[in-house]
Amino acid sequence: MFGYGMLISDTCVTYELNGKEETIDAVQKAFPLGPSIIGGFAGSIMIGFKMMRSLAEFLQIPKDEGHC
Repeated sequence: MFGYGMLISDTCVTYELNGKEETIDAVQKAFPLGPSIIGGFAGSIMIGFKMMRSLAEFLQIPKDEGHC
């Protein structure tokens, strides 16, 4: 209905280990949330994962409602 879209995400994570800041390129930050819906986040990995899981659960259509 709305055409095409694109989400570009980095995979970089910065954290502190033994008082030294480390950066690695290893985390997926874009996730499918439902039919034709993608979500992404920046910032806290823990909060980002919880938000994506919560949004995916909220956007699920109950089986008895059917799909469009």
